[in-house]
Amino acid sequence: MRGCPVGWPLQISVQDERSGIITQACRNQNGDWKCTNGWQRLEEESRCIYPVQLQVNTSPVQPQVTQMSEVIINRSSVLQPKYAPVSDKRKLLFIHIPKAGGTTIETSFLFDDRRAELNGAYLGGHNKIIAFDKEFFKSYYKFSMIRHPCSRLISTWSYYSQGLGNAADRRWVQQHIDNRSLSSFDSFVTETLYPGGTLKVTNQVHLQPQVNMIFDKQGNFALNQLLIFENWNESFDALGKRTSVDMSPLKASHKLSSKHADCQSVYTFKAWQKMADVYAMDFCVLGYSSNINEIKTIPSVNLTPEYLTQRYADCADKLTKGAANSVLSHKKKDETGKGVSDSMTSPDYCTIHTYFEPQPNASPSTVENEKKLIEAWRAAWLAAGWTPRVLTETDAKSHPDYMSFRERFWKLPTVNVKEYEVACLMRHVAMAAVGGGWMSDYDVIPFHFPACTKPFNDGIYTVYMLYTPSLVSASATEFTRVSNLMADVQWRDQPHYFSFKGVFHVSDMFVIKKLVEEKAIRTMRVVMEARQLFTPFSCENSLGYKSVPKGMSSLPWAIHFSHSSLGTLGNSNVSSIWPGSLWNSKKLSADVDIVRPKFMTDAASFLRKTCLTGD
Repeated sequence: MRGCPVGWPLQISVQDERSGIITQACRNQNGDWKCTNGWQRLEEESRCIYPVQLQVNTSPVQPQVTQMSEVIINRSSVLQPKYAPVSDKRKLLFIHIPKAGGTTIETSFLFDDRRAELNGAYLGGHNKIIAFDKEFFKSYYKFSMIRHPCSRLISTWSYYSQGLGNAADRRWVQQHIDNRSLSSFDSFVTETLYPGGTLKVTNQVHLQPQVNMIFDKQGNFALNQLLIFENWNESFDALGKRTSVDMSPLKASHKLSSKHADCQSVYTFKAWQKMADVYAMDFCVLGYSSNINEIKTIPSVNLTPEYLTQRYADCADKLTKGAANSVLSHKKKDETGKGVSDSMTSPDYCTIHTYFEPQPNASPSTVENEKKLIEAWRAAWLAAGWTPRVLTETDAKSHPDYMSFRERFWKLPTVNVKEYEVACLMRHVAMAAVGGGWMSDYDVIPFHFPACTKPFNDGIYTVYMLYTPSLVSASATEFTRVSNLMADVQWRDQPHYFSFKGVFHVSDMFVIKKLVEEKAIRTMRVVMEARQLFTPFSCENSLGYKSVPKGMSSLPWAIHFSHSSLGTLGNSNVSSIWPGSLWNSKKLSADVDIVRPKFMTDAASFLRKTCLTGD
């Protein structure tokens, strides 16, 4: 028998006493494997066999009943890849996603009983969960290891470019990947992978999306737990706790053997965008950040099956709609001969979000007035061509780190009702969970603000009223970043930011002021308080700008009907909207929640007729 290449430890099973067959595989520390010269690869079992044995052993091998540690399993009628890492003794099943660090696991003590049952055979193979008998393995604890798509793809390309694998692997590479792409990772991604190239990731085992291996055909997460490659020790702590198995040997034996460069130094902008698109479901479902500047954002080790199943459904729906919009965009371009701007084809840009969570101790009348205000908000944005959407804490709960955010937000000091301040902070988490975009307070209405306007600053968190988050925009990853900055703010050391009348107080507005001054986020001033617009009234207001900022047609963009704003308005200020009205500013200060919905509705109608449509 021939030996393996230098650095590739040989794995050989004991010869099967009944069939006489010997199997062999050479595997390196990265989990790559290939057959030695003259041996033939068995694709389904990730093993090698000498061809002569295939000719000699023509009679079927009868299934055996094997006893191991008093566990007797008759596998004659069980759907299961023979050499899969399964332990009947410990009731474990491991799904090995390619290039995700699974070799250490499948070669570990966890599956010694199955290995002994197969006379020392090497256990492995990249089998999907649907390859296993659902009912038989129902009582087994099923788990897998996931990895950031960016580094996983680098590892796969390295495997191809170094000519690893057996003759069949090398032939496949020769047929599907040209020399340019084998010598250049950027060319491989941008020119060989589909779209743009002909190689679809779903057609090759090492390239396939991770979610394809761990969800069933109905979109249900079919495992019990995901381990996180980038959070190895914590993952095994959680696995050990849930299975009552001591995982310390696995923690001690783990070494990151990959010598690949980091993602930020390898990917060009174009390659990153392509990779993020190709593995969009992996990013969306698993919780990795698709922002190249947030490589260290990794999923929680406590993702539940219920959460992942719901996430899969939400992401499939979101990405399907996104693909449909893209097709519609190209159709429009083909029919008109003109391109459609990005701001008109992205559903995120056309949706305006707000956040509402009724406070536990709020009176019925207060809740009713808030709902009336939200309806006035919804009508005003809808009339301006936007798609209004009201978020709640239910949306925030779909964020993988929701519980962590809630716990940290709750610990922040406030002079207000705790749940109110938590809701103000939690809205940013909800925005991250739904994909980012535009968000306003529900006492803000649009003015010179065209529907589907693309957010400024390329998705960087931007507040449009100096320090007041009455209107903000950001990408999903930016909303997550800012949510973390809010949750972890060092308020004790900065009383000049976080105190109110001598008492520590943390609000989203106080944190935003700090972040603006530290240049951690962007700010613009294009939203106006109602008192400014109506003192005196004008269809346009420069807001102090000598000229309208680039990308804007007129100012202001939106009007903020805050409590303090309405309380300072007098009869002369609002006579253009309510002719002959007796505006009692003192009474209004006490009843602002009652009056505000009607004033917002009437003001929005007045602005559209007077300044926008000329009706």
